[in-house]
Amino acid sequence: MTIVVQDASTLINLLWSGLLTVAAEALELRILTTDLVAAEIREPRAEFEAAVRNQWVEVRDLSGDALLALVEERQRATGLSIQDVSVVALARAEVCPLFSSDARVRAYADKCDVIVYGELWILDRLVDRGALTPGEAAGKLQTMLRHAARLPRKEVEIRMDRWNTETR
Repeated sequence: MTIVVQDASTLINLLWSGLLTVAAEALELRILTTDLVAAEIREPRAEFEAAVRNQWVEVRDLSGDALLALVEERQRATGLSIQDVSVVALARAEVCPLFSSDARVRAYADKCDVIVYGELWILDRLVDRGALTPGEAAGKLQTMLRHAARLPRKEVEIRMDRWNTETR
């Protein structure tokens, strides 16, 4: 099992697209997030709670001391929320990748020497391993975009072109 930390946007996108359990199984992921991020997920809440209940996602509760440290760290992390800083700090502590497509979170994680991947990386791996066909991946990506996923436009276009070509 590979331990990974996910931020709210990636969790939400994977939940909306129905990919959270597919990714966890096919890529052998143990998904962690913080209680601050868990509280932030309002939609799709029922799906998130089911993922936690079924142990697809483990929510790490932060202690008072950890919260104080995050507040201090956030002062140095311009433009990030406490939730954003919490997932970078958790990934750093676990020495594992962070899944985020948020440009600010990614930039801060890079500064902290945390490896970062996003939804497109996940989709690529699922297609490479045969867990999704190219057409299914294109459909899942469209679902994410319909739910306002903020993904790099150029990279989305590249994948949509490739996956739509591969399904013909």
